[in-house]
Amino acid sequence: MIIKDLTDHQKEVLAVAYLSAQNYKAGQAIAILNQYGVGIESEATFGRRLREAEEMGWLLHVVPEERFAPEVMAEIREMTCPRNLVENLQCLSPILRSVSVFYSGSQGTGSED
Repeated sequence: MIIKDLTDHQKEVLAVAYLSAQNYKAGQAIAILNQYGVGIESEATFGRRLREAEEMGWLLHVVPEERFAPEVMAEIREMTCPRNLVENLQCLSPILRSVSVFYSGSQGTGSED
């Protein structure tokens, strides 16, 4: 059954599961989510949301994306994508001109990745 309508809280739980499945540490995930106005303020809250996701069956070792409507997953991907990656990297290295992504393993092998 495809899950289409989620409350804001459920989207928050799914976003936490999604970032956790991509091996983000709690602090990193919280920083990403806060960029999008998701109010997870502490690692304890992050952990509670993660446990909720596990209890709902939304996080095994990966998020079962096929259970959610494509537009929901697109919103979650947008919500969990670090903003302004090139600009943030340029702050670290002013001589950076462009960013390229290379395949480096089995994670993120979907066509949208």
